[in-house]
Amino acid sequence: MEDCWLIFGFMDTPDKKPEQKRTKIEVHSAWMFDCDGCGRENFIRGVRRETVENGGDRVDLYVLYPREVSCKFCTKKFETELSS
Repeated sequence: MEDCWLIFGFMDTPDKKPEQKRTKIEVHSAWMFDCDGCGRENFIRGVRRETVENGGDRVDLYVLYPREVSCKFCTKKFETELSS
């Protein structure tokens, strides 16, 4: 059996870390489904706004979950149902 040496190196760290400005991002809810075609996971926004025409008026609807989805990898389409 060969001799093995494990060497740990230590870096000098400053006493005070410089203040870092962080960019904020928006997080949102999402639905997830596994594609029956290719088996890969897909994520879709949980709530989205759709504008529709209603008797000459434009109405904004908020869709909580999609009626159909398509896999972003193999493009197979599916109807949706909520799991219990």
